[in-house]
Amino acid sequence: MKYALILSILLYLFGCFYLVFGIYALFANIKSRVNRLFYYLTSCLAIFAFSYSISNSAATEEASTFWRACAAFGWGAYYSIFTHLILIVTNNKRLLNSRLVMFLNYAPALINFILFSPYTPLKEPNYTMSQSRYGWINYMPSNVLSIGIAVYVLSFSIFGG
Repeated sequence: MKYALILSILLYLFGCFYLVFGIYALFANIKSRVNRLFYYLTSCLAIFAFSYSISNSAATEEASTFWRACAAFGWGAYYSIFTHLILIVTNNKRLLNSRLVMFLNYAPALINFILFSPYTPLKEPNYTMSQSRYGWINYMPSNVLSIGIAVYVLSFSIFGG
């Protein structure tokens, strides 16, 4: 369990860094849309890191599953916020002013919250936790949801990059 504790501490420290970095950017210019979105982006990363930190070193499989599901509030919205930030930084007014584009940007985040949050009825097929010397590992079976996550991450990474 020594490696699991080291990994959990590192994830916790990264979460603290993300949160402090985001708060610093927010207070540098609180009226700026870029700074506010950057704060939301770093908050997502902080939630993701904190939740994984607790999940990794949890005492039981149920606790690890709960905190891994809480991480969905971080990774579920990250790519949508990142894409919105890219649109603002590149000053793409045509896409920013389109309600359909914003809906299509944030709809996958809402779907991720519904499918992977702690209180979803689909928790059993999504999370199959196994203890290792590095902490709890999730073995997600190959199904429509795992393929959906891969498509979600790849499509937003290609579009945002």
